[in-house]
Amino acid sequence: MSARILSVDCTNMRWTTLGLSEGGRSRGEFNAELGKSQAALLPGLVESFLGAFGLTVRDMDFFAAVTGPGSFTGIKAGMAFVQFLAWGLGKKVIPLSSLEVIAFGHGLTPGSLVCPLLSAGGGRAYSALYRAGEEDEPPAEVFPEGVYAGAELATAVLSHGVGGVQRFADFPERLGSFFPASSPSLRRIRPSGSATALLAYLYTDRAVYPADLEPVYFKEPDVGC
Repeated sequence: MSARILSVDCTNMRWTTLGLSEGGRSRGEFNAELGKSQAALLPGLVESFLGAFGLTVRDMDFFAAVTGPGSFTGIKAGMAFVQFLAWGLGKKVIPLSSLEVIAFGHGLTPGSLVCPLLSAGGGRAYSALYRAGEEDEPPAEVFPEGVYAGAELATAVLSHGVGGVQRFADFPERLGSFFPASSPSLRRIRPSGSATALLAYLYTDRAVYPADLEPVYFKEPDVGC
């Protein structure tokens, strides 16, 4: 299947990513620190991004939206934009998890364990544990996505060995205290629109109508999220 997919991820509190894949191959990506100006800039960014490949949104077979967890404002901005495009063009949307995108996007050795962490405020983090798959496979969930306190998450992760889990965080300096000082340092997440669009290709069978797209929050919003 040579599906052409545009992915949009605004769930990170700082980063916005766009990705383009075709037939399971990456065509390109755009990753930038836009902060809370995402909603205002998205239409122009998407037009310019696709225009660089001689394409428009009308040339897409699917759209993909990262539905959370993460920044409440970003989740709403990205989803609303993608829903508007898909509804207007009669296309379906592939929903993606921000945590799974991170686990998939760091190109780890198949079988290795990866734990993405996103700051959730109040001494908690959005997280899960995955086992990396082959290049053309999504990661397998080892323990479920959710919002975790530091001690709860550390117990689950460290049960697999202090050095046995690769850990990536949006704010390593803030979330590093979740784990013992003797454990390896957290690595900063590397946003990747290409990885998002490639993961979307593996999940075309999960595409939904725009009205059926649901956000994933796991908690009530904090002021300023």
